[in-house]
Amino acid sequence: MPTQPIALIIAHGGTMDANESNLINELVLLKRLITALLLNEELNKICNVQQLNDWIKNKKILKNNQQLKKLPL
Repeated sequence: MPTQPIALIIAHGGTMDANESNLINELVLLKRLITALLLNEELNKICNVQQLNDWIKNKKILKNNQQLKKLPL
């Protein structure tokens, strides 16, 4: 039986080397992600993890393309 709270173990993939500060950071990040998924018009259409991965990949591609266009040739 773990001696640390189960939330710490879950937040760090099973490691016992976790502290309260790390847990708070994880919870804040999770809250921001859930809020964005619920409130952002583009994101609230996402129904599964694969769609989220595809959305992230597309955003990275768009960002990289925009950065390339800014380069002087």
